[in-house]
Amino acid sequence: IRITYLNALGPNPEGQDTTMNTYHSPNTTNLHTHGLHISSATPGDNVFDHLEPSATFGTPTSRSYVYDIPLDHAGGTHWYHPHVHGSTALQVGGGAAGCIIVEDEAGDVPLSVANMETELLFMQYFPLSTGPTLRQISRDMDDELIRRSLTGDADFVLVNGQYLPEVRSQVTMTAGVYKRFRIVHSGTIAFLELGLSGCTLDLLGKDGIYLRSVPRRISTINVVAGSRADVAIKCDAVGSYLMQSGARRRRRRQLLQAGSLFTGSIATFTVVSNSGASSDNLETFTPVFPDYLADLQ
Repeated sequence: IRITYLNALGPNPEGQDTTMNTYHSPNTTNLHTHGLHISSATPGDNVFDHLEPSATFGTPTSRSYVYDIPLDHAGGTHWYHPHVHGSTALQVGGGAAGCIIVEDEAGDVPLSVANMETELLFMQYFPLSTGPTLRQISRDMDDELIRRSLTGDADFVLVNGQYLPEVRSQVTMTAGVYKRFRIVHSGTIAFLELGLSGCTLDLLGKDGIYLRSVPRRISTINVVAGSRADVAIKCDAVGSYLMQSGARRRRRRQLLQAGSLFTGSIATFTVVSNSGASSDNLETFTPVFPDYLADLQ
């Protein structure tokens, strides 16, 4: 993968404290992949390479990245985002992120999974009331762009850039037929405890790696900030299904002790008539793993 990354944000505020573990340099950025098994040497995935802004807003500086993905790289769901220590929370929390999918090689998984219709659910959590809020971070960094752009005071989640979308792809989700969802939680804080009442949830993998034994029947999809989950979902009846976070509250106390849990609606799934089509329960299988994922036990 070859990427030319542009930074047109303009100069950083003057006189900032740039010591470690402080918010600073809101307009300095870079690019980091989350999950790929690739080199960290320049021009690869080196988080210590910074792309400084120019002296004029709208006049971009640029940096080139080259990601050499090995031929034996495991199939999986990954993502990318800025990762400059000091400005990551502001930039990623403000929505600067995207998905990278490495497809499976033929024979790595059974045809029931390889041929399954797939849809991406890229979730971006925006903390407007849960601290540290984007406004607090922006104020601490003397940043104006994010602070002036924000309205409202309630946390919310965008899915594929939309608020409470109706999950429909070019081929609508069909009653009684499994569909694979690649779920990415690209926020910087908060847990998502996703439930879809009335549907079957089979976990295939977490954080870009298949389970050692696939699938695993689950009742909720738990994803922390930066985490991913690949889930096969089947809804047997025609209708609308609301995906919510925190509705089951199965582990609410434990989650709240470890950090914030977002509670609210995420997306609506619309399921239509299957015209006789149906899926049996998924067969249990062991995926083919590359050498770098060998079990050392």
